[in-house]
Amino acid sequence: MIMSSNSRILVFVYNADSGAINLVKDFWKKMVKPSSYECNLCMQTFGTFGVKKDWKKFINSIEIDSEFLHKDEFEEKYGILDAKFPSAYLNEEGN
Repeated sequence: MIMSSNSRILVFVYNADSGAINLVKDFWKKMVKPSSYECNLCMQTFGTFGVKKDWKKFINSIEIDSEFLHKDEFEEKYGILDAKFPSAYLNEEGN
């Protein structure tokens, strides 16, 4: 996450849970049958072995802080249990 004195943050939420087991499971899903993978945000932002260069360049060029969370991390941090995933939110001054 990029942090500054800005009180606005773009919060991107992947349609995937955090953790090593989920990471391995998701990696194999993307490799074996990409059409079965449920996270379009993951497909747009990550290649096989890391963040896509164009995406990273874009995120670094916008003038707003950003945060990337898995859905379990998002639910724990923000308490929004009825969210749809993947998604993006604008957090302004904690709202």
